[in-house]
Amino acid sequence: MLRELRGVSTGMEELSIALITLGPGYKFPFEKHPIATEIWLAHQGAGEVASMKDGDLIKEPVRAGDVVRVDPTTIHRLGAEDNSGLVVTAFSFPAWRKEGNQEVTLNESMYAPRKEQHCVLPVHAVHDAGEPIIVDQNGFQWKLGIKRIRRSGVITMNAREERLYYIVVTGNGRVMFDLTFESEVSPGNLIMPEVGQRVEFTTNSGLILAQLSLKEE
Repeated sequence: MLRELRGVSTGMEELSIALITLGPGYKFPFEKHPIATEIWLAHQGAGEVASMKDGDLIKEPVRAGDVVRVDPTTIHRLGAEDNSGLVVTAFSFPAWRKEGNQEVTLNESMYAPRKEQHCVLPVHAVHDAGEPIIVDQNGFQWKLGIKRIRRSGVITMNAREERLYYIVVTGNGRVMFDLTFESEVSPGNLIMPEVGQRVEFTTNSGLILAQLSLKEE
């Protein structure tokens, strides 16, 4: 099941954000995107991403907390394990369009899959290294970084960018805007503060947030 949160259907051309839920054992067909870069954040469950690199089929496990990057023209497939579903948030730069999605027929029996880090990064590899994932696309620069809030921690941020989004990767907590409106947050939630708005996250069990910001080049 795919539920688009932002994208062409909401009037956004340069970015789409969708929540994808795969049942146990379900696999998408192999596909590629001629111009779009995709980033997936795994929230729940377990699965596998298969991708082609230099003529080889590479299969990598995906677990909650992993970040997956798929560059344009890469043949790839996302699937859930047989005994587990998989829930991910998918970002596409520019926005995903059905006509820009090309299914690919691939005979897996012709390849001896090998294990290698190709698309998947544990979330701590983005956070602890301090280096965001950067996507330059059509005059815009998107930066995807990871914010970690420890147990009983509080983080306060002001949305100064033209656009700023937060996605809850793992954990539960609460978010407050300008010290007035408060609501609960859980994995997969999308938080979109207004420009200049004060945002405060609190948690008793720890939170990992993906922060997506836009800079017009």
